[in-house]
Amino acid sequence: MLSKQKYLRFCSVMLLLLVAAFVFRLGAAFYWQSCITTETGLYFGDSETYWWLAEAVSQGKPYQFENWQIFRMPGYPILLAPLFAFYDGTPPVMAARVENALLGTLLVAVVGAFAFQLFRNRKTAYLAACFVAFEPCTVITNIWVLAETPFCLAMIGQLSAFVAAMRTTKKLRLLLYAVWFAVLSTVAVYFRPSWFYFGFFVLFVYALYSVLFDAKKTQPENKESLTPTRLLRITPIHRAAIILLIFVPVFVFCMLPWWVRNFQITDRFVSTTLQMGPSLYDGLNPDATGASDMRFTEEFRRLEREQPTPGASDTYEYRVNERIKKAAMDWAKQNPGRVVELAVIKFFRIWNLWPNEPAFASPMVRVVVFLTYTPILLAGLFGFYNTCRKGYDYAILLLPAFYLTMLHVIFVASLRYRVPAMLCLMILAAYIFSCLFAKGQANISDTSLKTGQ
Repeated sequence: MLSKQKYLRFCSVMLLLLVAAFVFRLGAAFYWQSCITTETGLYFGDSETYWWLAEAVSQGKPYQFENWQIFRMPGYPILLAPLFAFYDGTPPVMAARVENALLGTLLVAVVGAFAFQLFRNRKTAYLAACFVAFEPCTVITNIWVLAETPFCLAMIGQLSAFVAAMRTTKKLRLLLYAVWFAVLSTVAVYFRPSWFYFGFFVLFVYALYSVLFDAKKTQPENKESLTPTRLLRITPIHRAAIILLIFVPVFVFCMLPWWVRNFQITDRFVSTTLQMGPSLYDGLNPDATGASDMRFTEEFRRLEREQPTPGASDTYEYRVNERIKKAAMDWAKQNPGRVVELAVIKFFRIWNLWPNEPAFASPMVRVVVFLTYTPILLAGLFGFYNTCRKGYDYAILLLPAFYLTMLHVIFVASLRYRVPAMLCLMILAAYIFSCLFAKGQANISDTSLKTGQ
C-alpha cells in the first residue's frame, strides 16, 4: 500500500500528465479539423453515419441510417447525441472532437491505473500513461469522430475487471467483479460489434492456461515479487467456471434490448448488426487488397432490388446482408490461395512500421510512427515474454492483439485497428522500461558506493 504522501505525489503527477495529454489532443484536433475540406467537416464515411444516427437519437427519430435499421451499434451515437441537444441540433464537428479528446485523456488515466493494478509500481503506471498520452497513433484516433476511443475505455475496464476477479480473495468480490466484467464486455460490444466473442475468448484461454501451467510452479517464492494476490482456495478452472456462469446471464441481459429490437424488425436473431456481409466481402472479394473499399455495396443493393433472393421472405436489409455474405464465402472457397495471400498482406498492414495509406504516409509521419511504435512493440513483446508465466493476469495483455489480428486477417486491416492492442503492449513496455530504469539506478548506486562518491 502507498503511504498518503506517496499517494498524493502519484495523483499530482498523473494530474499534470492528464492536463498535458488533453492540451496535446486539443491542439491535434484543431490542426486535423483545419486540414479537412469536406462539406460536412468529417473525414471518414463511418463518421458521417455516426453523426446521422446521433442526430436521430437526439431528436427521438427512428434509429436508422437512411433505410438501414440495423446498421450501427448504438453506443457511439448515444454518446454523441447530447452534443445535438446542447447545440440545438447543429453541433460543430469540433465539439465531437473535443468530447473524444476528453475521453482520450480519461483513457490515459485508465491505462495508468490498470498498469498500477497489475504491477503495483508507480514508475510503470507513469510510463504506461505517458505512452498513451503522446503516442501518435493513439492521439490521432482520440480526435477522430469514431467509436475507437470509448471502445478502448470499455476494453481496458473489461480487462481490469477480469484481473480483479482473478486476484480477489473474497467470494462476494469475485461475484461483483465477474458482473462488472460482463457489463463492460457488453458496453464494448455496443461500441464495436466485432468484440462480441472476446469475453468468451478470455475465459477459454484462462481455462487453457490453467491446464498448461501449474500455478504452484509459476509463482515465485518471494511474495513481494511479481505475483497476483493470494487466490481463493479454488482451482483456476473452477474460478473460470464461476466467472462464466455469471458472465453469460449478465451479458445476455445487457444485450437483450438490442436483440429484442432486432427481432422485432427482422423476425430473426441478429446478435449485433447486419453489416457482417459487407465487412466480410470488403476483405474477401476478387478486387480485395487488404484495405477498405465499400463501393461494391450499392451494386449488391441494386441486384437485390431487381432480382430478389428466390423464396426469401426476410426484410430487404437482411437479404442484402446475406447475399453479400454468401458472395464473400463463395469467392473464398473458390480462391483459398488468394485468401491466404490476403491474410498475410492484412497481417503486415495492421502491424506495419508506418502508415499504409498514402494520405498518412509522408516521410515525416513515417519517421515519427516508426520511432514511437517500434520500441513500444519490441519492449511490449519482451515484457510479455518476461511475465506470461507469472500468471494469466499478465498473459491477458496479449489477448487483444491476438484477437484483433485474427479478425483483421479475415476482414480489412489498418493501423487504427491495432490501437486497442497497443494500449496493452504499452503497459508491458512500461514494465520493461521501469525495470531497466530501476536496474540502472541500482548500478549507479553500486558504482557510487565502490568509488566512495
